[in-house]
Amino acid sequence: MSDIDKNIDFFFESPNKWIEGRKKYSNLYLLRRDIYQCFGFNPTSGNKIDYSVLWPGTMSVLAGIDLLSKYYYGQDDLGCVGDRFRGYIKEYFSINEDDAKIIYQLRNSLLHSFGLYSYKIIDKKRMGFFFAVYENGGKLVSKIKENSYGIDIITLWKVFEKSILLYYCDLRNDDKLKKNFGKMFPFYSITIIG
Repeated sequence: MSDIDKNIDFFFESPNKWIEGRKKYSNLYLLRRDIYQCFGFNPTSGNKIDYSVLWPGTMSVLAGIDLLSKYYYGQDDLGCVGDRFRGYIKEYFSINEDDAKIIYQLRNSLLHSFGLYSYKIIDKKRMGFFFAVYENGGKLVSKIKENSYGIDIITLWKVFEKSILLYYCDLRNDDKLKKNFGKMFPFYSITIIG
């Protein structure tokens, strides 16, 4: 097995296994374990736990999309964040361009302002985006009214998890994606604990 294949397997290690005393983890592995706990599940057993922290869980999913989009495109240029993010979710979430833009605006609202409002400038005018979040496993994006959208955060998490498997499968079989992955691996892959 090549070094790149070993790195891919390490990075995409299942969050459902825990190795006591280990010190080196992939950032995606740790992020996914935290997301499980935020949504109220023990990441190892899959059992429900007594608490959930949905806001940080949703933020973690959105940060995870940011992370994977860097690997998918093989770059982390600051001016390309939106294109990377939307491109990854269009590819692996099976959604249209408009919904990809809405999820990107949700990302901006939560990660930049810790709130449910975002805006962008179009033709020198401020266009606002207002969000309501649901947790019933329904439709990922729904329009409530003009510039107001509902996002189901449970569905967002499930689709994110599915996207990881789809991307992993593509990555294992595509030399260009492997090259892109290799460019980002030294920067965004490993956390040492202890």
